[in-house]
Amino acid sequence: MISVGVNPAYQVPELEYALNKVGVKALVMAESFRTRNYYNVLEELIPELSGSVPGKLKSSRVPSLKTVVIDCEERSYPGTFSMHDLLELPTEQQIRNIESMQTRICPDSGACMLLTSGTTGQPKVALLSHFGLVNNATQAARRNELDSKDHRVCVHVPLFHAFGLVF
Repeated sequence: MISVGVNPAYQVPELEYALNKVGVKALVMAESFRTRNYYNVLEELIPELSGSVPGKLKSSRVPSLKTVVIDCEERSYPGTFSMHDLLELPTEQQIRNIESMQTRICPDSGACMLLTSGTTGQPKVALLSHFGLVNNATQAARRNELDSKDHRVCVHVPLFHAFGLVF
């Protein structure tokens, strides 16, 4: 599994492009931010969502997407799993299978994809490796002497992009 950071400010056309560009199979998202309900945005893009069985979505506009998970506590949304549902799903055997797959991940394997800002055209996809992420974080910590004493770091940057993901 390779994670993909998606800008939460994307409008429907941008979201459609991004999800199709990376061939997303599952989308894990927050319920809302401020006044924006992300389920409503997704339902505008994928009208089939509300009538689908969770985990078996068939969308004409984003055909690779099968599963939507929403981090919500107060209510449930049609066609989706809640984060709580997701955590209750795996059997002990499925958990062991996942753990055994982890041993086959090598440092140069893809860890996540980032979408560029799209200032010169449509956003492009950059694949970051496990080694690259760990190395970048390690070097940033050393350069800023975060390994020499206790620190509190407050960094207000987008978590869906490179700096927020690594630092």
